[in-house]
Amino acid sequence: PPDAEFTIPYLQQGADGALGGVELTWTAEGKTVSDVNDPVLKDLTLKPFEVSGMATINNKTLTNWGACGAFIQSMLRQAFVSGRDMKFLRGSGVGCPLGIVNAPGKITITRDTSAVIKYEDIVTMLGRMLPEAMNGAFFLASLTALPNLMQLSDSSGRLIMVNGDATKGIPATLAGLPLKFTGKLPTIGNEADLILVNPNPYYLIKEGSGPFLAISEHVKFTTNKTVFKIVANIDGQPWVKDPLKLEDGETTVSPYVILK
Repeated sequence: PPDAEFTIPYLQQGADGALGGVELTWTAEGKTVSDVNDPVLKDLTLKPFEVSGMATINNKTLTNWGACGAFIQSMLRQAFVSGRDMKFLRGSGVGCPLGIVNAPGKITITRDTSAVIKYEDIVTMLGRMLPEAMNGAFFLASLTALPNLMQLSDSSGRLIMVNGDATKGIPATLAGLPLKFTGKLPTIGNEADLILVNPNPYYLIKEGSGPFLAISEHVKFTTNKTVFKIVANIDGQPWVKDPLKLEDGETTVSPYVILK
């Protein structure tokens, strides 16, 4: 059933690295392979949460604007997509998806200078990205960070995002990776105003039934209003539950890197 729980195994990695403690032993012919600890497999369960939205419209508006019903239904669908994506980013996991910003396996980078984003912060974030997740990773920034990023400069004070050319548009990349802006992240200077993430395949989504649209003339019949409603079911969770330790035995990395 579409709204049933969906369970998928995940590898407890953390300090044991991305392979969860699997080790190689270089053995001569006939030599016994040394015993090692077993990789730990756990279950991650996704259960679609119900989410609803409503809009109330005067019947006179519906009567005089033929496209009003279709417009409201389109708005409800957009509200669902926007609200869903908001939870995929910042959800608490309580009655809703667990967002990337709150992922237990995230790595947070303390910014070089309070309230701003500097090039040094971006470089540091890149150095903590899971190498295997670099292909497909992208930067996601609060729209309020756009002026700051457009004025990034090097140690000599030269603008580096637009090379000092004000005729250029907003760059589509940052440090060679795609750069996207959104209004769903905290404002500039707050934790998660800039994140580096690869959600595929490191963020799991379970779509349930819906979205369903319904219209009722009866809920507010005495006030001559019509109620539009949308209902859907969905869940999402980060797949990596702990920062991963690289083969050097010291450096921790993650597919979710958050600027703090």
